[in-house]
Amino acid sequence: MWADNYDTDIDELHQVQDALLRNIALQLGVEPARAEFRLARRKNPNNMDAWSLYQQARGTMMFMGWSENSLRQATEQLRRAIEMEPDYSPPHAYLSLLLALGRLFELVEDPESAHDESLKSAEQALKLDSSSSEVLGYVGCAFSDLNYKQRGIPIIEQAIELDPSNAQAHAALGAAKIVTGDLEAGIADLSQAIKISPRDPGLAPWTTILSIGCAYSGRPDELRHWAEMACELDSRYFPGLIALAFSRVLDEQPKAAQNAIDNARELYPKLNQAYIERLMGSDVVRQFTEAGITIQA
Repeated sequence: MWADNYDTDIDELHQVQDALLRNIALQLGVEPARAEFRLARRKNPNNMDAWSLYQQARGTMMFMGWSENSLRQATEQLRRAIEMEPDYSPPHAYLSLLLALGRLFELVEDPESAHDESLKSAEQALKLDSSSSEVLGYVGCAFSDLNYKQRGIPIIEQAIELDPSNAQAHAALGAAKIVTGDLEAGIADLSQAIKISPRDPGLAPWTTILSIGCAYSGRPDELRHWAEMACELDSRYFPGLIALAFSRVLDEQPKAAQNAIDNARELYPKLNQAYIERLMGSDVVRQFTEAGITIQA
């Protein structure tokens, strides 16, 4: 990357250096995280430490995708890390996020218990380290996904202030804004997250949420683009298929829409109208119904 050629009109040396570093950082994406995961996997299971277990949990979600099994495995790894080193803040923060998202996507057996444990883990993470952008990004997103957005959004904004390159925080902020109806700002934040980390393992969820924002802001072409990208990035991520189905409804392709819904239901047999309404809103369910799309088997 250093040996590449870069064309620039910038005259000041320090500005050229900044531009080069930003370009290289964007290309690197999440390679450091991947390297940490590979390093953690090489450790003997009988000689795991809290850091290794935390990296294993991140890698589990990165490379196994979102499912009940992967979520169960990752949360168990995080609980072991916390038990091993209670004062290490990242496992608390990441556990709070995974449980909040697991509850939101109905991937946990006991939603009420997941809610309580997520809140407890978030509070403990903040108590241990409220100056880490990584911790704040996870915790703020967890609060937001648990429907405490008035508390979660300022925490996410603080994470970005501490580290403007925190792509996860930008994505979390964008998702929170889209859910609260601030569509244009949310789309901008999610687009920034993708720009910062164009090879991030979180791209499938990010592009799915971005597609939903585009749907409600009247951008059908962008809805189609991001929904298709979400499915290409992770064929196991069923919310992306739901967004894709909606784009096909808008394109007046009911057979393609039904096929996408059927594929989503194959991945997530509990799929129903209430789930789609929580994910994309009642108007989307109405349009599915009007197009003759069968959601439940």
